[in-house]
Amino acid sequence: HFDFQRSHFVSALIRKIYEAKRDETNSIQLFGSGKPLRQFMYANDLAVVIQQVVQQNITKNFNVSVDENLSIKQIAETGLRACDATHLQIEFDTTKPDGQMRKDASNALLKNILPQFKFTSLEEGIRITYKKMEAQWNKKSH
Repeated sequence: HFDFQRSHFVSALIRKIYEAKRDETNSIQLFGSGKPLRQFMYANDLAVVIQQVVQQNITKNFNVSVDENLSIKQIAETGLRACDATHLQIEFDTTKPDGQMRKDASNALLKNILPQFKFTSLEEGIRITYKKMEAQWNKKSH
């Protein structure tokens, strides 16, 4: 989801960057301090893991998560690079809550079960998603 009422952080970030570029504003605003740490992955990577697990008849329970545990600020900066929007400033609204400081998930079992699996980088995942959504949003505005 890319609407601000229902989306998660990266989806909302992508939408905010798109709208700031479209409206020729010079900043985006994010909730909190930017300090909490999060792990995000490209959704297609999860689909590939599920496909491989089904094909290999793997029945163990395990987390699917990346190694990277980045701050909200680092993720936002990555989003700006991925969307060719490094000219935008990030403003943090510290009157809004940060949420939980960390939400770590271990991927040790995943690495053991699928040792050859490589995640798409966060920057590349955002770039791919942004280009796809930008094309859709631009169609709607014409």
